[in-house]
Amino acid sequence: MEIKVIERDGIPILSFSGDLQFSNWQEMVDAASKLIDEDKTQIIVSWDNVGYIDSSALGALVSIHKLFQRLPNGKSVFFTSQEEHHFVFRQTHFHSFLDIFKDLDEALNSFKTEKSPTSCST
Repeated sequence: MEIKVIERDGIPILSFSGDLQFSNWQEMVDAASKLIDEDKTQIIVSWDNVGYIDSSALGALVSIHKLFQRLPNGKSVFFTSQEEHHFVFRQTHFHSFLDIFKDLDEALNSFKTEKSPTSCST
């Protein structure tokens, strides 16, 4: 797994690539926590370059969401253009409590307006 952070329009994008599984889920949460330590309260988590995901990686997403949800003005949104990921999110009902987008620009725009995600509709 590789972790990168870039910033776009003032929003950090925490980008994961490779396989996300039990052996590296804690690294995912630690990377998000580090951004909070740097006084970031809003984040986009990108799964666009992720291949295999297991249940512990999905749990890491929930953990990241909760970390940011607890912050004043905290917000986390998730981005992946991969339909396979959206299928998993729909099957696990993650789309009911996470903002998940298929388009990075839409994810970025969600910080400017409170619009509902359009990605995981059934």
